[in-house]
Amino acid sequence: MQTLFFTDFPELVWLEVAEIALIIGLMTASRYGDYHRKWIDYNFLAERIRAAFFISIVCVTCKSPDTPPHMSLANRPNDWMVMAFMSIVSLRPTAYCRLNIPFEPMKKFLKAAWINNSLAYYERESKRSKQRYSLLAVTGELIFVIVLFLAIIHATGIGHWEIHTDITVLHLLAYLTITLPAVGSAIAAVRVQREYLRNSERYVHIVRHLTAIRNEMKHVSTMNELCSLLYEMNEITLREHAMTLGLCALAIIRPGRYPFG
Repeated sequence: MQTLFFTDFPELVWLEVAEIALIIGLMTASRYGDYHRKWIDYNFLAERIRAAFFISIVCVTCKSPDTPPHMSLANRPNDWMVMAFMSIVSLRPTAYCRLNIPFEPMKKFLKAAWINNSLAYYERESKRSKQRYSLLAVTGELIFVIVLFLAIIHATGIGHWEIHTDITVLHLLAYLTITLPAVGSAIAAVRVQREYLRNSERYVHIVRHLTAIRNEMKHVSTMNELCSLLYEMNEITLREHAMTLGLCALAIIRPGRYPFG
């Protein structure tokens, strides 16, 4: 832009220097700060604690799964999540847990506070991811259509008639032809890197499962049936976050450990 339109202001090139320095700074911060990994770990731990809260209502304690050493999270950089979760869960006063509370109000609470809340979240995120994917896809395609149109204009002769054409128009065409493909490629990279389509499809899959659990919740009449649904709910949310982490399961409930006959 400076070369084509602001030839008398070479100091504007310092903006490019600042942009490149900013990019290097962001890459360095991302590498050494590991912010994305930390965000995933914090979010995963928060969701596990959230699930443990609802499950503890029915006097079931979340436990770390019995897995072989080479499959567990031990001796890994983020094994602090296991220790933190188990430390928090161990503070729950299980000796004071009681099941002599009205069944229907408890079921209504679990359905509204956990299942419906999670279902609304995944429906919202699925829709949002799909919209972002569509917006970026359409924007990228539109940009390349514009580039194609500009290339056709240049191929038909405009740009070779410098004597009869305003030099500003020529510079503008050259500027757009050079920069727009880079913008379109950047948008495509963001669309792929953020995995909007994949996340949307995954959220839709989770919504189907949660909807089925919500429908089944209406018909449960015993504590064992309720706990079975809660276990399934915990498994679904666990697997969803495990897919985000790309790690093994953390703090799942062991099947068959319900304190009921």
